[in-house]
Amino acid sequence: MKEKCYVDVETTGLDPKTDEVIQIAICDSAANWELCTYVRPLRHASWEEAQMINGISPEMVKDAPTLDSLENELRSIFRDRIFAAYNAQFDASFLCRFFENTDIHDVMTRFMSITQNPRMKLTDALNTPEVRQHYPHYRMGKSHNAMEDAWGCMVLDLYCGAAAAKETASELLSLSEPIGIGSFPDDISAAAEFAKSHEFNAILDYIKHGK
Repeated sequence: MKEKCYVDVETTGLDPKTDEVIQIAICDSAANWELCTYVRPLRHASWEEAQMINGISPEMVKDAPTLDSLENELRSIFRDRIFAAYNAQFDASFLCRFFENTDIHDVMTRFMSITQNPRMKLTDALNTPEVRQHYPHYRMGKSHNAMEDAWGCMVLDLYCGAAAAKETASELLSLSEPIGIGSFPDDISAAAEFAKSHEFNAILDYIKHGK
């Protein structure tokens, strides 16, 4: 099974054909940083409009590596992995030339599907009541910072995984009343552990064999 890497980029603008990456952050699903760096663009000396949003100035990136100089490292990170990001198509459009057997996973779409929430910014998604209840101590720092956004994307995707596991297990429990299994634990973080339990296996046995 392919492993996910959570990615965010900050750029000089919105067009991958003309704009450039000026910051990139990548972490894995265990919250280990794989790459965090500013990136020095080659075709832009300034990006005033984008700077007002991400706070990254030309001075901050003047000694940073270029994206081309990171090619080998990026290819190694993305090879045979799942590229996960919030609004992933945007980030991937700037980095897809480094993909090798790489799949794309859009955390925004997954969150919208699971929670039935409308499209929203990452900071707003992380501040929805269901996510805040699950991660009461998590507070996102400055948005439009690649490190904060990649980390927040990972947190949100982990929430989606737990929520999906709880929903699946709850549906199975609704079919298993004859064997007297109790209700699914209220704590959503227990979903994955419950799926490994004897109770959960008993539910599956009942559904498969009726006993």
